[in-house]
Amino acid sequence: MINEIFLRIDTIMRDRGYRNKELNEFLGVNNNTYDNWRTGKSSSYMNHIEEISSFLGVTPGYLITGKLDASSPYTGIEEELIRLFRELTPKKQEAVINMARLLCE
Repeated sequence: MINEIFLRIDTIMRDRGYRNKELNEFLGVNNNTYDNWRTGKSSSYMNHIEEISSFLGVTPGYLITGKLDASSPYTGIEEELIRLFRELTPKKQEAVINMARLLCE
C-alpha cells in the first residue's frame, strides 16, 4: 500500500510533469530510489522531506499532513486547488472562476 505522504509527492510530480529521474538527481540518490518508494520497498523519502518539498515548491507540512497550514479550515484537496489557482495568470484565474460557476449551476 502506498503511503499517503508518498502519494502526495507522486501526485504533485505527475501534475507538474516532473520525471522520477529529476527528483533522484536533485536529491543525489540512486536512480531506483523513486521506484523503491513507489513500491513500498523503502520509505527513505522521509529523510529527504525538506529537499523534496523544496523541489516541489510546497511546504514539508503539506507533504506530511496534506494541508498547507496546520490551522487551515480547508481540506488538502481544497488547499491544493488554492495553491494551483495562485500560480495562474489573472486571465486564467477568471476562466477557472467562470468554469466553476458553470459547474455549480
